[in-house]
Amino acid sequence: MISMILGSYIFSLHTAAYETLQRTTSYRWKAQERIGQRPAQQFLGIGSDEITLNGTILPDFAGGHSQIVRMKSSAEEGKPLMLVSGTGAILGKWCIVKIAETNSILLSNGVGRKIEFTMNLIRYGEDDE
Repeated sequence: MISMILGSYIFSLHTAAYETLQRTTSYRWKAQERIGQRPAQQFLGIGSDEITLNGTILPDFAGGHSQIVRMKSSAEEGKPLMLVSGTGAILGKWCIVKIAETNSILLSNGVGRKIEFTMNLIRYGEDDE
């Protein structure tokens, strides 16, 4: 079952399964100074939209050790990627800004049998939104 697609990368139980998805949307306000009164706030529009995915890869179970390499390859292309939810909802274009990984349950050669990852995305901000 597919939980999300980012560009050509598929998040699922057979690749990288994310356990949490945190989305933060900011809104831009600017203070307008006024004489003898508190500043008035003026709404300037929607600010940045960010997603943080936290998940686990079990390379021996499914997907292999190439999953993190594939994530980083997508990020290194330096292009915004279309994000589609597992329900088919198109979430627009997003940029990978950070990938962190933690390897544990290490084999004698140093290869991790469990890889935990965090991927940070930021909305690209297309002109026709």
